[in-house]
Amino acid sequence: MGLPLSRADVLEVVPAEVDLLFAMEDLPATQEDFHLTPLARLMEDPQWSDFVAPMWEQIEFDDLKKRFTENTGIEWEEASRLITGGWAFFLDSLDAGPMSEWEQSPDIGIVLEVGKNEDLIAQFFHDEMESGDGDVAMVIEEYDGVEIFTEDKSGRDSADTTEGDVVEASDDATMFVAVFDGVCALTGRKDTLLSIIDRRRGRGVVESFRYSPQYDRIFEREGFADWLLWLHAPPIYSALQTAIGEQPVPPASAEGQMPLRPTELLPAFGGDDFHGLYVVGSIEEDYTRSASGILYEPDAGGLWQLMPDGSERFPSPEWMPQEWNVVGTAAVDLSLLVPVLEGIAEDLNPAFIEMWNGMNLQFSQNFGVDLKEDIFGALGTGIIMAQFHEGDAGISFEHTPMGQQPQLLAFKLRDADRLRLTWTTLQARMFPQGALPPGMEARDYLGQEIVLMKSPSPISPSKEQVIALCITDEYFIISLYSTYPLERALQMLAGDEGGSLWDRPDVEDDMAWTPREAVGLNRQDLAVVFAQVFGSLKNA
Repeated sequence: MGLPLSRADVLEVVPAEVDLLFAMEDLPATQEDFHLTPLARLMEDPQWSDFVAPMWEQIEFDDLKKRFTENTGIEWEEASRLITGGWAFFLDSLDAGPMSEWEQSPDIGIVLEVGKNEDLIAQFFHDEMESGDGDVAMVIEEYDGVEIFTEDKSGRDSADTTEGDVVEASDDATMFVAVFDGVCALTGRKDTLLSIIDRRRGRGVVESFRYSPQYDRIFEREGFADWLLWLHAPPIYSALQTAIGEQPVPPASAEGQMPLRPTELLPAFGGDDFHGLYVVGSIEEDYTRSASGILYEPDAGGLWQLMPDGSERFPSPEWMPQEWNVVGTAAVDLSLLVPVLEGIAEDLNPAFIEMWNGMNLQFSQNFGVDLKEDIFGALGTGIIMAQFHEGDAGISFEHTPMGQQPQLLAFKLRDADRLRLTWTTLQARMFPQGALPPGMEARDYLGQEIVLMKSPSPISPSKEQVIALCITDEYFIISLYSTYPLERALQMLAGDEGGSLWDRPDVEDDMAWTPREAVGLNRQDLAVVFAQVFGSLKNA
């Protein structure tokens, strides 16, 4: 994000501490780029138009466009052309209430870069003054030589106000508009609009979102983007805490233990350290890119301790074959899961730790395995997920219901030998006769042991639900609904020459713009996903 200073950078006039913000760098350029994308070609396809027609009828979109034209005198398609560059929508405070009340909210703000259309838009508001209906008039105030068009709910007839009059707005006015210096700004509070005028004219620019710490952190990670969505977390967190605090506190137990106070839950999990989240995106001729992130305080506690510090990137093992189309990978240290949860539990109520230690001790006595050390302690940093759709690897999952596509989960291992010993110990304790129970079997596949568990599918009882497990030297791999994902991964581990996902030219391009310190990557071939979705809808 970031515009040449010769133009109106909308982020340089938006207040720094907004709680919700959507901003676009250059609307005309983004629209032009969008028309070249595959998604635009899909939306222009007659079959797509027929598919979404019922939805548009329910929304009554044509009626909305008609009313917009009647109220403004501007055709809907022409309205966006009045914006010559960037635009932004923001809320000063998420205390503004539900979306249905945003029109009456005093915290809303819209800034548009209008350039040469400034006079045309200003004339529109002058015309509104002259054609007032007697209930809600438009009056003009003035600040630093800028006309401020203000909604006046005092009951004065607009006929009593002539163009050029400077009139104080009524106390309950909820809309203030100024068209000046190449921008059009609309706010629900007068002081917000005055601050926008000041920043546009070089006063207090450093107090804008463009120079805020949160923008610096986003820009440092993501660089330039076509659009930005920002959500400030503390107001939501505060509202949740207030709502939780209004709930009755559970009574103490018969043993006299302190009850768990609901308002202590979110702080224990790290809620106090959650600063906000963002999504940025860019639209190019041959691809659309988006990235998201969460901002939290340094040295945060709670679940934030599971987040990697950026020193270890997400895993990208060579055994992921090139034909896999829907994959996700993340660098999360799973060995920390139990210690972190123990810390949270102890903060909430020490009795939880006593209960957990008792359960772990009993499990260890029964099965010879320590849950914390032998299972979670064997895990490392990294999770891989993959989902398989119609057409993957040239195979067909005909009439596969959504949600039952074959899937793969892989967990990076810190100590594979320890996890294998744990599995051997569990087998010996659970199946002392040495034979696996019905519905469960073990077999060799390319030098690796696969354990299969089969049961009737809860969705389609006539079909089997399959879970396949395998412990390799670096990963614990689980395959759901089919053995194909696991077997294909093992084929690659055994030296299959089919090629790795990470060697595909399009994936290499994706990796080139992925930040070095990125902790996760999700990649989907939407052509394959859409084919499965529409196929399922057709079958339904």
